[in-house]
Amino acid sequence: MIGPAHLALAQFEVEEDSSFGFFERMGTLPPVTMQVDQTPLALDYVAQAKAEKAAERPADRIGQQVAQLLGPELANTNAEDPAETQVLPAADEQLLESALRLYHRMENQAAIAAFVKVLNFVGARPEVEKKALIYIARIYYQLDMPLRTIGLLELYADSYPSDPRREEVIFQTGMIHREMGQFEPAIAAFYRVLNAIIMAGEEGIDAYLKLARMAQFEIARTRFALGQWAQAIDLFSRIDLLELGAEDRETLRFYRAKSLVYVGEAGKGLRAIDRFIAEYPNSSFNPELHYEKARAQISMKQMDQGRQTLINLLEMGGVPQQNMTSEWVEWRRMSGNFLANYYFESGEYEPALQLYQALVVMDQAPQWQLPIVLQMASCFRELNRHQRAVESFEFVVQEIDLMRENSGVDALGAEFEFLADSASWQLGLLKWYDGLAQRVADDA
Repeated sequence: MIGPAHLALAQFEVEEDSSFGFFERMGTLPPVTMQVDQTPLALDYVAQAKAEKAAERPADRIGQQVAQLLGPELANTNAEDPAETQVLPAADEQLLESALRLYHRMENQAAIAAFVKVLNFVGARPEVEKKALIYIARIYYQLDMPLRTIGLLELYADSYPSDPRREEVIFQTGMIHREMGQFEPAIAAFYRVLNAIIMAGEEGIDAYLKLARMAQFEIARTRFALGQWAQAIDLFSRIDLLELGAEDRETLRFYRAKSLVYVGEAGKGLRAIDRFIAEYPNSSFNPELHYEKARAQISMKQMDQGRQTLINLLEMGGVPQQNMTSEWVEWRRMSGNFLANYYFESGEYEPALQLYQALVVMDQAPQWQLPIVLQMASCFRELNRHQRAVESFEFVVQEIDLMRENSGVDALGAEFEFLADSASWQLGLLKWYDGLAQRVADDA
């Protein structure tokens, strides 16, 4: 488990699973339902087009680059041949306003074409172009099209090398890459941010110190997500805790503790976890650290301590009332499942069964319930309660058959098909064994 989703440094207010804070800092506003004036804007498109033609706009105009990036449907967003010669003052702003009206009405395709028209306008000022480009990127992010979003942000960074927000734009491409699970491109983007800040000299480092720390931190986190625990520990250790805010220090210590456990330094990891829980008793990271502590204890053959840690987490012993959150609920379920499996593998079938019976009602989702019912059936079998075992195996088979019928497919995902095959095989074996036992009894 990598941990809770929202783990970016608080000072920079970036969330791992959402980039909307970034877009708002760049000057965009989310679309809202509003009353919009339907009167056409007083734009002289004919004059604009003639001025563009006279200026012999280069083929690599940024609007054309955007159109190439987004697809052929946006290739022809220029005005028709002119009949006037004068370009209206602030026409670029009027074009932008027209695009924004479409955006706020959530007419996404029309808004994108209108923003591209802004970018193709030969008289557009850089600040207007930038806003249009960022709005297009935001639309594609809202449409859950991250690759196009990244392409647009990279075009922004390449087209405006002197923009003071360029490094943040590059940083955001790294964050989106990581949201997609593309860890190596994410790391490359974060290093690109660091390199750009270093190349800017002392003045650049002072101006972008928070962003540089963020890039360092995200490189370490991404190494962690890749399972490169030793590199993650080394990178986390290089970040000066004294330069971080309180919430950032908490996040960094959480990752350090987990990295120590994962890299095989279980003793150091346990001590780091205990220090963390003592220092941050109300932290949202605590349920996960309790779970990791139990796993570490069991890996060190501290069976009783590990079992007690899991029981404490499952029973919410000593947890402040305000921490009864979804994080605690999820990690309680995981700890209960881990403990029940531990009992089963140890041959303690009765306590394992009791735990499975308590866990199965925690969630109605079949992907949660059916594997647990299968384990309950195995417990019944080991306890020689064969009729209950048969009923449980049959329940799994029948539920998956019903899911296939309702979905109209011959086969579900690999997980459900494995459950069905396992339940069918064990059901057949159990019925054969019971039949054999009955025949032996009859012969006797």
